[in-house]
Amino acid sequence: MTTFFAREESGAFVGMVRMRHCLNEALVEHGCHIGYFVRSDRHGHGYGKQILARALLTTDKDNPASIALIDACGGGGPCLRFWIEHGD
Repeated sequence: MTTFFAREESGAFVGMVRMRHCLNEALVEHGCHIGYFVRSDRHGHGYGKQILARALLTTDKDNPASIALIDACGGGGPCLRFWIEHGD
């Protein structure tokens, strides 16, 4: 796993991204490649969309912010398990 820190052009910390390079069988079914966090005062500024380009994501049913972000990036699928393909 690699951790990246997201920063604004000014250098201010916005959030972080944790990327799993390989998924085992359990992570394919119940995990994902990317875990992300965006500071609450930076929500709604498009940082989450910039983090996601092509990834397998999962989210809890009670996480509407993540569900909305996944939908906004073109994700969709059963059981709140989504493949996203986002072109530049």
